[in-house]
Amino acid sequence: MSTALIVGAGISGLAAGIALRQSGIQAEIYESHSIPGGASTGWRRGEYFFEGGMHWLTGSSPKSPLNALWRELGALGEDVAVENRDPFLTIEHGGGEARLFRDPKRLRNELCSHFPEDEREIARLCRDILVFSRVQMPVTDLKGLKLRRKSPSPLPALLRLLPALPKMTAYSKMSTAEYAGRFQNPALRALLLGVVGGENAATALLFTLGTLAAGDGGCPEGGSVAMAARMARKFEGLGGRIHYGRQVRRVLTRDGRASGLLLADGDLIESETVLVTQDLLSAIDALFDPPLSAPWAEEQRRKAAPVLCSFVSLGVRADLGGRSKAAVFALPRPFICAGERYESVLPYLYAGPPHAPQGQAAITLAFMGDHYAFWQAARQRGEYETEKARLGEGCIRLLEELLPETRSRFELYDVATPLSYERYLHSFKGSWMSLQRKGEFPRTLPSGLSGISGLYFAGQRLMPPGGLPVALLTGRAAAQAVCRDHGLIFQGAI
Repeated sequence: MSTALIVGAGISGLAAGIALRQSGIQAEIYESHSIPGGASTGWRRGEYFFEGGMHWLTGSSPKSPLNALWRELGALGEDVAVENRDPFLTIEHGGGEARLFRDPKRLRNELCSHFPEDEREIARLCRDILVFSRVQMPVTDLKGLKLRRKSPSPLPALLRLLPALPKMTAYSKMSTAEYAGRFQNPALRALLLGVVGGENAATALLFTLGTLAAGDGGCPEGGSVAMAARMARKFEGLGGRIHYGRQVRRVLTRDGRASGLLLADGDLIESETVLVTQDLLSAIDALFDPPLSAPWAEEQRRKAAPVLCSFVSLGVRADLGGRSKAAVFALPRPFICAGERYESVLPYLYAGPPHAPQGQAAITLAFMGDHYAFWQAARQRGEYETEKARLGEGCIRLLEELLPETRSRFELYDVATPLSYERYLHSFKGSWMSLQRKGEFPRTLPSGLSGISGLYFAGQRLMPPGGLPVALLTGRAAAQAVCRDHGLIFQGAI
């Protein structure tokens, strides 16, 4: 078969590329940026390095079925330390600090001691966290696929899922914000909303807390950039090639099958096997002429709810090593970002090396919300940089109030808007995930959903809400689909 061409060196593209090379298929990745990782990224400004992607990784625990896959792809290994921060989040209130511990029993004792008025709901939450902690994402193989070795049976994982089904149904009928509203204390509500935000179905909150309770959800050493680099080295070590700085303009088709890629510089790369891992919602319009118009594509345009944010990074000459890495702050007055009001903020504090020199710290703040129209209008008015400066300087004033030891010690700020992410990721409105809204039971789209022979998809939109496990599993599924369609044996170790 011809060389498989992969659009994008994000986590799904790297996962697909590694799996293809393990199965003896030539594979090349075309990436518009200068480094791998896609939305799993970070950047350096002066002396500071800012983590722009991963805050925790599902599958970091050896007990998780996903762990073997991450190890097979080079993302994890015996030489890669994993930080399981505990408490996961904190919030200051009434002169004290309430901590969101991983262990449900310890969490119950902690929250009840701070918020006795919510004791009944806290007890119910912690019982449900224990139920969700037993749920694991099964690893499955495509039907009709020849395998060197089958993945372990998903039956045990499915059996563990059964007791959680009634609770999953109940939590899916409300948003996280609606669920948090059951608690009387505003600080406790803010702490829970800090985990996954308020717009997702409440199942997202319980699955996340269940993941933490299971001992999973750690952060691998070096964060997003280091993990992507390890995967890229694994791919290249298997003989794959990554072409950096080569943006794909069009995916070409002929007579109902894939025929190659047209690059932005005019180069034409021919192949009858193409895997698109660029954001599906963007790709169906931007990478095809005419845009794809199948029913599934129309459903994507109509129903997908993109997750966006304005992201502020700051460098400060202050030692924040004694503070919680992730602390929710309920604000005495709303903070305005891109025209929206925020009643609380969650700064991530990265004290000292490798993110900042000793005695200094890198700080990141994500203001979640669809700010695309605001920033687009600011650019059209010629006020884009002015608005970015207003936001960055506003964050400095806010953090100087919340963290008194930082006063007059900030050195720099950097603002990434949805327009920044759109330019960097070529994603729809600069988003990288989809909301899983209440009442929705999202289905997983197959890799070869286009009906065009030799054309496959992987990435966040295929399995809402997205995240790193989705990137991994859809990349692997796309590689399996290629093997199945060509009658080849999938050689993945699991």
